Amino acid sequence: MIRFILFFLVLISIHLEGEAQQSALSALQYLDYSRVIGATAGLNGTNIASLTYRDQWTNLPGRPVYYKGGWSSPIKSIGGAYSIHGSVDRIGLQTSTAFRIGYNQVFPTEILLISAGVGLGFDQRSWDGRLIRTPDGIYGSQGFDHMDPNLTLGNMSHQSFDLLPSLFIQSQYVEVGFEFGIPFLESSNPVKNVFQKNYTLRTLIFKEFTVSKYVISGQLFVYSDFIKTQSEILLKTEYNGSIFGAVSVRGYDKNSFDAMGLHLGIKVYAKLWLMIGVELPINILQGQISGLNQDFGLKYVWNAKNSKTRFPVIFNPRW
Repeated sequence: MIRFILFFLVLISIHLEGEAQQSALSALQYLDYSRVIGATAGLNGTNIASLTYRDQWTNLPGRPVYYKGGWSSPIKSIGGAYSIHGSVDRIGLQTSTAFRIGYNQVFPTEILLISAGVGLGFDQRSWDGRLIRTPDGIYGSQGFDHMDPNLTLGNMSHQSFDLLPSLFIQSQYVEVGFEFGIPFLESSNPVKNVFQKNYTLRTLIFKEFTVSKYVISGQLFVYSDFIKTQSEILLKTEYNGSIFGAVSVRGYDKNSFDAMGLHLGIKVYAKLWLMIGVELPINILQGQISGLNQDFGLKYVWNAKNSKTRFPVIFNPRW
């Protein structure tokens, strides 16, 4: 299993040069892993409602701003789970509105817990030509004209439906998951092929240790659209189930390092968590961008109802 995982990561780290079509990573995906790997929904035996806000390069006009909210829950009576998530992502001229819904079925064995799922995603992207500014353009009371025939004054948009099969495997040694994004229906307005989505692959490797009152976990998350690859390593320590701290770094070599981050989470109520993350850009543009990356998150967690039939504790003590 370990050899397969390492070999698989080497394969997905080899990518072609080109322009990335994917959105920037949000560091708070650990609020609910079903945000990125649908098959993880419900595996901790709890209902999770989450809401996050991300503001990147805070002093830069047209900077990335990201909102996301969602819900995941187990259905223990049939050994399954479901998740629903939605997001709005703005950067420059582009606004992306996305929704995804998925279901996963859990299959316990003597040595593994396997969760297989399938989801459906919808992505609506639009580009507002009125946000463009050119040196020779006319803007204001005298009119509105870019003075460039190649630049639009109106809006363009693209819609895509995606099939999202996913797989997550828990073992005594490591937890690993995969999710594929397969666009199967796309359209663009006012002209065809304004934008075209690629296939995507998300990979998550996770490991957790418990030492006295501390829970120590580490994760590697890799996201590729087979044009560009993003990756993130995060180490997290939780104390007494009420407070945690984490450090993260995105990127895997000198050409892809993007940011280093510090994260803090506090249980402000019996079931409510507040998360704050601050990242320092370390990419090649750090001298040209201004401001930090900031993430704010809320997570509400409560136990799911017990079913009449439960999997033995040996398979998964959290299920």
